[in-house]
Amino acid sequence: MTKNVSDLNSSYREIEECLDWPTRPIEIGKGEQFYRLVTDVKSKVRDRSLTEKLEPRLYEDRLYKLLELVSDLRDALNNYSFNTADEKKNEQLVWYHRSDNQIAGLQTKKDDEPEIYRVSLLEAAASYLANPWLQHDQIDWIFIDSLIFAEISAYRESILSGQALGKTNWGYVFSGGDVEKIYWFQLKKTLGFFALRYIVPPAVIFALYYFKYEDASAITGVVYAAYLLLHVVLWPLRYRKRKAEQKTLQEHTDRLQKMINTYYYCKPPIVSLGTLRSYLNKAVEAGAIFDGALFSLLKRVEETRGEAFMPFAKPT
Repeated sequence: MTKNVSDLNSSYREIEECLDWPTRPIEIGKGEQFYRLVTDVKSKVRDRSLTEKLEPRLYEDRLYKLLELVSDLRDALNNYSFNTADEKKNEQLVWYHRSDNQIAGLQTKKDDEPEIYRVSLLEAAASYLANPWLQHDQIDWIFIDSLIFAEISAYRESILSGQALGKTNWGYVFSGGDVEKIYWFQLKKTLGFFALRYIVPPAVIFALYYFKYEDASAITGVVYAAYLLLHVVLWPLRYRKRKAEQKTLQEHTDRLQKMINTYYYCKPPIVSLGTLRSYLNKAVEAGAIFDGALFSLLKRVEETRGEAFMPFAKPT
């Protein structure tokens, strides 16, 4: 068995040389986030293992878990569709804090833009929490930021699709989730129903009368008048239903806004953990649901980093 730190360090480096590590990318415009993250975490894991005087075979196990975790995390947060061309994929991108337009869903989604695979993200979070020796400030932040954003994104989509409201929003379905297209679909739908209700029937009645189909014109006119009368009589019922739906929608949008307010305080370089926790609690009190892994990670960071969390600060 290796007895001193120097021998252990030599054994560790021999093991590292036998593993397949990511190399510094030479492509322009794709960054090197994955490479730097793996390199930084490897350095921390080595230092911790040396402090613990961990056996080389156990250190090797840790390195395999390290590579698996960071790769799984990257893939969960950048889930490309099966038909995305390789040159469109950015293997160096792990995560970044989303813009206001992305949070609100206003940014047009490109076909080759990756999505979050929430099941894999939660599995990676569980593995990360189960192996505290993997702890790294940037990974802590990536999980916290992405877990909150994933819930915001999923909840926003459930509101837009109508799932949260208990009915299908066909505008969302036909527009493919594009917010701008949804607006135009709803406008066309409103104008179309107006035309079918108040323009087309009178035009048909007039046409029948003009072409000497007086009886048909009269019958159609009576039916249309009865329809309008029924429409007026049922207006109070429709009004109450519409008000109830508006109230439900407002409750959902208020809850979503509290979740968005929480996400705002994840933005680096300095994350105020007390403020973040406060807004997170407000969102939960309003009915927002976040995975338990988020609270476990936040608690651990609060206990080890205090109030001001600077995940990208260089160690002194």
